[in-house]
Amino acid sequence: MKRKQDNSARYFCEVEVTEGLEHITKGELTELFGAAVALVPADRPGEVRFTLTGSLGELRRLQTIYAAYVVCDYAVPRPRALLGDAHFRRLLEQIESVRALNPNSYRSFSVAAAGSDSSVMTRIKEEIAAQTGLALADDRGDLLIRIRPSSAGWQTLVRVSARPQVTRSWRVCNWEGALNSATGHALIRLGKHRPNDVYLNIGCGSATLLIERLRHGKAGRVIGVDIDNNALQCAQANVTAAGEPAIQLLLGDMTSLPLLTNSVDHVVADLPFGQLSGSHTANVEMYPRALNEAARVTRANGQFTLITHEMRLLDRLLRESPYWTNEQSIQINLRGLHPRIYVLRRTLMSF
Repeated sequence: MKRKQDNSARYFCEVEVTEGLEHITKGELTELFGAAVALVPADRPGEVRFTLTGSLGELRRLQTIYAAYVVCDYAVPRPRALLGDAHFRRLLEQIESVRALNPNSYRSFSVAAAGSDSSVMTRIKEEIAAQTGLALADDRGDLLIRIRPSSAGWQTLVRVSARPQVTRSWRVCNWEGALNSATGHALIRLGKHRPNDVYLNIGCGSATLLIERLRHGKAGRVIGVDIDNNALQCAQANVTAAGEPAIQLLLGDMTSLPLLTNSVDHVVADLPFGQLSGSHTANVEMYPRALNEAARVTRANGQFTLITHEMRLLDRLLRESPYWTNEQSIQINLRGLHPRIYVLRRTLMSF
């Protein structure tokens, strides 16, 4: 039976985000939902918690998150109590509130929990399968249910989309070391953008930052430059899948860009860390040249937003550079690495 979504319903929700960028997602929540969202304190870094009044489906509009969940709390000492009639009915209602968003999307489910192979968790999974008609999958079910302890007892979290929201439909080509789309979108939101901006992504790779820029808002011109023709072919596949034919891809070196002086409003880059690509020795030579070349093409008061793991090198170069002022820097946790995002402002110094 289909369950109609109640736009006046109130839900307790949690979203997973890049650790260090929680404030960006909070800003996006406020921008999209206004007073319909009320933030509440989070227990862990990398999560944002809130109540939402309205439809759960609206959470799928969020661009800076990995995944969104609707949450239920149970004041019970052990997960066995979830099998009790009243608690289990609450869990089934939680599941149905998500299935109702798109009934045809859910054919299987997975349960993520500590001790997921225990007899209690096995019984919970069997009961869910019996009551919902969904098939149990090992770890890639359409409906993801998390069960975990909380300060008040136990919690169940049900993901509101069949796949993590960080997984974009346009990504038909993956590129090793590419920035994930949620982090990329958050990085873009750190800058100040206008609908007529000329936006340049140096070392554009598979085009994540180009496509996410246009997901954020209009731009006058969007250009990606990469020295690797294979990367540009990957980027073109993603650009085509995203339906963004206005994105211009150019073969070129970030230290010698095929662009005019003072022709760009905003530069963005995921610079080589020296882990998956490049090396520290190469970066020592390349970074100052790339900074200077970005300064050459950027108009006065333009911005350069970048992410790098070469913090000491970049900090030193910025102290010495007459062209860039560091307006903001944020260290994040990215798959166990701890790079830093910088937002730079182009000075009035002529190149």
